[in-house]
Amino acid sequence: METKEMEREERIPHNTNDSEVYDKGEADGKIAAAVASASHLKLTIVEDLPEPGEADENTIYMVAKKGDTGDMVAKEGDTDDQDGYDRYFLIEGQWEKIDDTVEEPTEEKKPEEIENHDEMMDYLEEHYTMEQVMQVYKHAKEILQIMESTWRSTVLTYKVNHEQIERLVQINRERRAVKPETPILDKDGQEIPYDPCNGVLTMTEQEVVDLFGEDHPIIGVTHELTLDRIHEVYEDFYNWAHALQEFREIDRMYIEYTDAKEAEQLQILKESAEKEEDPERKHAIELAIRQYYNKIYLAFLAEPIPLERIQSVVQRLGNAEKAQYILKRAADKLKQMKVSAQFIPEIVKFESTFLPEEYHCCDGVLLLYFCDMIVHCDVHDAKDQNRNNAIYMTIMLDRFIRNMLKDDVKEQIKQNLLVFEQKFVDLVPKPDSKEIITPPIDNPTEFQPVSE
Repeated sequence: METKEMEREERIPHNTNDSEVYDKGEADGKIAAAVASASHLKLTIVEDLPEPGEADENTIYMVAKKGDTGDMVAKEGDTDDQDGYDRYFLIEGQWEKIDDTVEEPTEEKKPEEIENHDEMMDYLEEHYTMEQVMQVYKHAKEILQIMESTWRSTVLTYKVNHEQIERLVQINRERRAVKPETPILDKDGQEIPYDPCNGVLTMTEQEVVDLFGEDHPIIGVTHELTLDRIHEVYEDFYNWAHALQEFREIDRMYIEYTDAKEAEQLQILKESAEKEEDPERKHAIELAIRQYYNKIYLAFLAEPIPLERIQSVVQRLGNAEKAQYILKRAADKLKQMKVSAQFIPEIVKFESTFLPEEYHCCDGVLLLYFCDMIVHCDVHDAKDQNRNNAIYMTIMLDRFIRNMLKDDVKEQIKQNLLVFEQKFVDLVPKPDSKEIITPPIDNPTEFQPVSE
C-alpha cells in the first residue's frame, strides 16, 4: 500500500529548479496533490495569512480582498465565503492562491421563512461562515457532553440499569399529563413550567419495589422522597436522550454543510484541470482528485494486504485475550485523537449487519483490522498513512451505519469492503471455534435513548 502511494506521488510533477516561484499549472498540480493527501479539508477566514510554519496544511485560508481604495470588498458580517475572498493553500512551505470569486448579493432571507431541511441548508449557506457553523456545532456538542456527564453520574449514584429505565419510559408515556394549551400560573402570576417527566410521579410504593427491589439505593425513607429520586433519575435520562436526538440532527446538517463546502473547493480544482493545457499537468491534477475520492470510497481497503497482517487479524479473531488487548489499545489511541471510542462497538458486527450472508462469518475482521491500523500509527503525524486511513474509516463507516451517504457513495464503499472481506473469508475460524469479542468501552451507562 505504501509503495503504491509512493508511485502515485512520483507521477505528480514537482518543481525542479531552485526558484520559490511556481507557474500556475505547477501550483495547481501541487494544490491538487495536497488536497488528495489531506485528512480532511477545512476552511477558515483570516485577516492576514499566518506564517507558513504556523499554518495548517489541511486548511484553505480565505482573506478578504481589498478594493481600489484599500477597503475590504468582503465587509464585516459577510457570510458567503465565496464573496470577495482570495483563497490560499499551503504548498511545500509557501502560499499558493487557488482562485477568487465575487458574487452579486442575494435577497435577504428571513428566519421565519425556514420550513424544512433544505430551506435550513440554504439559510446556513447564505448567512453563516464555516467558522460560525462550526461554533454552533461545538456548542451543541458541549451541551450534549454536559447532559451525558450528568446522566452518567446519576447512573452511578442510583445504580439504575437499562431495563429499569425502559420501564420508567413506558410508565411516563402512559401516565404523563399532557401539556396544557394555555399556561398555568402560580399565585404570583408566574408561568409554571411544564414537566414532561410528570408520569413517573404516579408510581405506587408497590410498583417501585417491584421494579427496583426493597434495598435499592433509590428507595428513600418516605415514598415522597423515593418519587423525587425516581423523577431526578428519569429527568436526567430524558434531558440526555433529547439532547442526543437534537445533536444528531445538528450533526447531520453539519456534515451536509461541510461536505458541500468541500465539494466547492474540489470543483475549483476540477475547473483548473479543465483549463490546463499541459497534458502532463492536467493528468496530475485529475489523478490527485481521483486519489481523494478513493479515500472517500475507502478504496485503500481493496488494495493488497500483506499476508502477515491478514494472519495477525485472523489469530486475534480466534483468541479473545489477544483481541481484547488490541481493542483496548485502539480505544486509547482514539482518545488521543479526540475521537469517540463508541465507533468500536458500532462495527463489531458490521459484516453480519450490512454485508451478504457469505461474509457473516467474518464478524470482527473489519474491527480488528481497523484497530491494528490505528495502533500502529502516529496519531500526531498528519502525514501518517495509517492515521489518515483510520480517520477516513471512522468518518465514512459511521456515515454508512447511520445511512447518511448518497446511494452511489454507499455502493462504492460496500464494493470495496467486499473485496477487503474476501481476503479473509476462507481463513477466519469456524463459528463454533471463534471466541466472542467484547469491546472494552469505558461507558458505565450503556443506555440508548428510548423514544417518547
